[in-house]
Amino acid sequence: MSAENNEEKNVSEEMRKERFASMERVMTQLYCRHVFHDFRKPVEVMYPHLTETYHSLVKRPMDLGTLLLKTLKKEILTIEEFRTNLQLVHNNALLFNEGAPLMEAISNHLRLFSQGLFEEVMRFPYYTPKTAKPANFQSVRLEKRRKRFTLIRDQALINSELESLLDMFEEESSSAPSAIQQACQEARAAIEERLAWNKAADTS
Repeated sequence: MSAENNEEKNVSEEMRKERFASMERVMTQLYCRHVFHDFRKPVEVMYPHLTETYHSLVKRPMDLGTLLLKTLKKEILTIEEFRTNLQLVHNNALLFNEGAPLMEAISNHLRLFSQGLFEEVMRFPYYTPKTAKPANFQSVRLEKRRKRFTLIRDQALINSELESLLDMFEEESSSAPSAIQQACQEARAAIEERLAWNKAADTS
């Protein structure tokens, strides 16, 4: 084998190593951000009671922990495949949490943060295709909202947890790009609305 071919092989191997390292860096940062805690594991692990409703809407589940594991095991070989799987995480989150202000804001924050981090680390464009909705989307969404209302009623977030979330979003937005700052502001507005609702309920 010529010296030129050896050099090309070495460069390709270095590029692969850099690609794997970049994917691991993106996923590690996303996974370790506490604000994305709800997306670290499959729904059936995090919230077993929502499994049936979730799978009636989401046909290709993906979570940060599963994707992180795939990158660590080097099961994802291309940037395109990595991008597609990463988009699945936040597209699924946005689809399932539509209509729930707090979780919808966090899901949108995940989308914007993932996009910015991906483009910064991978140096590759990040396109977000529209998520196809099933034919029975409206009826499923109504049932999902009914179950969510029951869940919120029975397991409402306490004020201290909400205030902790506010602090996290304030920290997230302090040095973030403008798009991410906007998502943080929307999330904080949703949390503040929930806090006001809790306080009003306490005094009634």
